[in-house]
Amino acid sequence: MLHLHERIRTVICIILVLVLLTSGSCLAASVMAKVSSGWVAVFSAPEISTSTFMGCLSKGDIVQVTAVKGYWCRIEGNGIVAYTLTPYLSKVDTTPKYIIGYTNRDTVAYATPSSSSKQFCKVAKGTKVYVIGYSGNYWKVCDSKASVIAYIPNGHLSENPPSSTSADATEQAKDQVIKVDWFDAGRKLVSPGSYYYIYDIASSSFIRVKYTCGSNHMDIEPATATDTALLKAAYGGNWSWDSRSVILIADGYFIAAAINGMPHGDTDTISGNGMDGVICLHMTNSLTHGTESVNVNHQEAIEAAYRWAHS
Repeated sequence: MLHLHERIRTVICIILVLVLLTSGSCLAASVMAKVSSGWVAVFSAPEISTSTFMGCLSKGDIVQVTAVKGYWCRIEGNGIVAYTLTPYLSKVDTTPKYIIGYTNRDTVAYATPSSSSKQFCKVAKGTKVYVIGYSGNYWKVCDSKASVIAYIPNGHLSENPPSSTSADATEQAKDQVIKVDWFDAGRKLVSPGSYYYIYDIASSSFIRVKYTCGSNHMDIEPATATDTALLKAAYGGNWSWDSRSVILIADGYFIAAAINGMPHGDTDTISGNGMDGVICLHMTNSLTHGTESVNVNHQEAIEAAYRWAHS
């Protein structure tokens, strides 16, 4: 006669065979998964037998799935590798839930919700952050990849970017203006499809733009008809290829840059903004798309923008 625990193992194996015959698998590899059944048997190998039976997981247990083949998945944890059946597991959604906020002043990101804790970094006014919670008088924030978690005082965040007419923000930001080599670092600081601000130095205008495309430099579009009007007004009411000194404000960075004011190309992704095509924005050592060369006028305008900021 079989011992009680051997009988239990045998019953478990029979049940699991039936599950294999009636269930489908939809679990991907390299994910976190949760046990969705009352108990789930695990095995030392992808084989249902009393000799490979290791024990059971409880409902709600979280495991890391590292490989999937057919109905079997390999799970790992605490240095143990085991196998179980995918129909008993459900994927855990690890996507961070957040709302976007903007710093409304120069502030500091702390390691814990306390001003006496370690300071991760200084955060410039206008920086976009991802708010994932709160604790006491602090917002819990993270970067776009949720790889860094920090805390910012509640009163230092706003739902919208800082006002585009804030003169005091301009003065505070001037000493933060930097020159960035496009190919060394500049193209890594911006992302196609994202929106940024440019500050036109001569007209003192803040213009919101979209980085639409471009690999040698940024091809940009004004975000709205109002932004287009500001851009055209900066050029005296007429589009022009002339280079202008601007400051690109991108995720807390203030970058000396240059633009032209002539819409061109067939790319047009924003309807209703009053402009067809794109204009160019250059950083230090960026190239033109047509001739693959450094434009001297743009580089001189970039130098002028940097001198303006630090004069």
